Amino acid sequence: TSIKHIHKVLNLETIEERANNLFVKFLTNKSKIETIAKEIQEYNNCLKILMPNALKLRSII
Repeated sequence: TSIKHIHKVLNLETIEERANNLFVKFLTNKSKIETIAKEIQEYNNCLKILMPNALKLRSII
């Protein structure tokens, strides 16, 4: 009986399969975090542009 057969019968991942799955999960999470960071940066940039105009409007009113 081989180790691969035992893993298959017990429905267990081999170390290589587990490592690959964890790496894919890591890349997916990293991508999500980078997307969120980019969206926050874009939001902050919009606020920098809009806030001076909002302050000007408030002083007029």
